[in-house]
Amino acid sequence: MAALLLTLGLLIVGASIAALLARALKQPLLLGYVAAGAILGPAMTGIITDSEPVELLSELGIIFLMFIIGLELDLSKVKDVGKISVLIGTLQVAATTLIAALCTLVFGFSLLASLYLGLLIAFSSTIVVVKALADRNELQSLHGELVLGILVIQDVLAVLGLSLLGALGTSEGAPLTFPTIIQALAALGINLPTGAL
Repeated sequence: MAALLLTLGLLIVGASIAALLARALKQPLLLGYVAAGAILGPAMTGIITDSEPVELLSELGIIFLMFIIGLELDLSKVKDVGKISVLIGTLQVAATTLIAALCTLVFGFSLLASLYLGLLIAFSSTIVVVKALADRNELQSLHGELVLGILVIQDVLAVLGLSLLGALGTSEGAPLTFPTIIQALAALGINLPTGAL
């Protein structure tokens, strides 16, 4: 218990100092938090070596952050930019995935691995973007609502894409035939409700 309290105290002090420095330099607070974690962690000073309580605290922090954002979110305003968000989000994910997959194929990756990497590169971190918008009080602005709508579309496409690739991954060595695609789509239908949770 004493070790947990000491770790928590060091995290609060380190994050507070880093946040003050980031604000003084007119940088996002998240940048300061990441820098504080890198400095206090085992990679640099080694002041904090036990990552288990930190992981628990980070999961709780993410839950509370998303809960607070949910309280402030006005879905009726997001709906106003829905069509634009769907169009931009879908085009961005498709184009980025295709370009990244083609680039990784050049380096000798398999088609499935290239598609996975392409999807990973295509998606933004919803938590990071939303936190940055919230710090600047821009969640309720027009561009904030547009970005939020795009992030929602990206999350939906992430569930769809990863579920489909996961289903295809079981038959990576087999040729991509019509029955294989049907099996993958059936597995996607089963996995989608679980992934959406």
